[in-house]
Amino acid sequence: MTKRARTNVIDDIPNVPICLKSALERWGLNEVGRGVSERLKCKLVPVCYNANDERKCIERGVPALCASEEYASDVFAELRGRDAIEWATTSDWSTFDERGKVAMVGGWGAPGTHVLSNRDMIIVKSFGEVLRGEKPLNLQMFHREDTRVPVMARKLRWPAETEFFATDGGPEVPGRLLDDATRVSAKGAMTWWHLDDCGEFVCQVGLPETRELQEGVLLGPTGKPVVKLFFFAERRDYAWIAQDAEMNKTMRNCALGIFDTPSHYYPTVSEMAAPSTVPLDLESPKMFEGTRCESGIDPCPVLWVAALEAGGPPLLSPPNVIHCVLTVRDCVMCEERRLSLAFMDEVLYFQRRASRWCEPPIFYTFVREDLRDAKKARTNAVRPLAAMLERLKRDGSSADDAYRVSRCLMSLKILANHAPEFYALDADGVSEARHHIDAMTSWLSEDDASGFRAMVRTAAQNDPRAIEDAALAEAMVNETLGQHNLGDGKVCAVVHEKGRPRWGPVRTSASLVAKDRKDMKNAIRSGTLDALLLEYRREVL
Repeated sequence: MTKRARTNVIDDIPNVPICLKSALERWGLNEVGRGVSERLKCKLVPVCYNANDERKCIERGVPALCASEEYASDVFAELRGRDAIEWATTSDWSTFDERGKVAMVGGWGAPGTHVLSNRDMIIVKSFGEVLRGEKPLNLQMFHREDTRVPVMARKLRWPAETEFFATDGGPEVPGRLLDDATRVSAKGAMTWWHLDDCGEFVCQVGLPETRELQEGVLLGPTGKPVVKLFFFAERRDYAWIAQDAEMNKTMRNCALGIFDTPSHYYPTVSEMAAPSTVPLDLESPKMFEGTRCESGIDPCPVLWVAALEAGGPPLLSPPNVIHCVLTVRDCVMCEERRLSLAFMDEVLYFQRRASRWCEPPIFYTFVREDLRDAKKARTNAVRPLAAMLERLKRDGSSADDAYRVSRCLMSLKILANHAPEFYALDADGVSEARHHIDAMTSWLSEDDASGFRAMVRTAAQNDPRAIEDAALAEAMVNETLGQHNLGDGKVCAVVHEKGRPRWGPVRTSASLVAKDRKDMKNAIRSGTLDALLLEYRREVL
């Protein structure tokens, strides 16, 4: 950087919940934070400086900024000191062929928009056009044969690559390369809540800048300009973010508007402590009659926030963590998507989730073809997993090795106990997978002097994904049109205004929830829902 201007800095402590609204305002994003509820909390994703911390994030399914220099150094070197924007917009490949590329207008996928609408799509003929649009645009250009744009993402090195993500070295490697993309985005472009495409991991990095910093620029945890803010929700909080049943009914995106949902539209701590039986009453709005509770846990979701920096650490995004992305600065980034055979439970979760959508996505070839072909499923999934287990059984000695064994064994079980609508293993394929499972189970039941078997058993018992899998599956099955199950028999009605959810009183009675939903829909028609919920929660916010 040639000049240091007055800046805003993201210097909050990672993994410590903070008020999202206050954080955005402190970072100089006052307009973004203006309508954010003070009840929404967030945590900064960890910045990992060593392999051990990276693996912990991978195990827990937590996004991570991976700050070891080797991951992106080859990518950055390709620019040869050029500014990323200048590189993307003035090279001899910066203009596309006559067909152009489809860019998204800022706000694509916003709550209330039709799921099949192309209103927020536009054809651009060059990267430069993305940054000169009347509205902020975002072009995620996946690399195909019709472009000469360098595939920068192929030069990314991945955290824990050998263990989970390697794609070179023959059919027995653990990773499967799915796609690469170069993304050019204009300041203000917003990509709303979505899951990545098939249960894959994504590694992405902002390309470096050389232009002067302007006054008020936002600097990230490693001191470089922030270009994008990623907002992730925990997997268990999916229903807070997206309401698939309402989307299927209306064919419109139905999801939380984190930037414009007031505090009184969320259920409160006090209601969770003592669910009410007092009706809403449209004619004479009632107030929650319980006492204010200060000690409980706010039911609102806590979001992860990742600040992607220009020339900063790559962001590793785990599978099935719903997220939205705000571009805060014109930028160029590259990304690569890989599936890990050690995490086939993530693939299955996405397949089950997507099967519930009115408009399912187009799956990548490995999921769409390899796993649905009996021969390929055995050759490209079952046997590589079995080979990895044999190598680890022979050579493994560390806690990391033990975790890999537990993961590969879990993936084999997913394939062996397959759902026919997703996987095409025939009887011989299932028998082969179960043979390896039985052999490994027998081996684990034995004692050994090194204690490695005990380490594997402990890793399997403590695997966060295995622990929460049943609860997540049950929560998915229990997602119901017009209501939100909060656990412990507590439920509240949910209605949508322009695709944005509004939560009614916390109840323990199904009939009261049904009445609340009817009353709230009538309040929407009469324009009184805001006043109704504000009066109900006025004393307990």
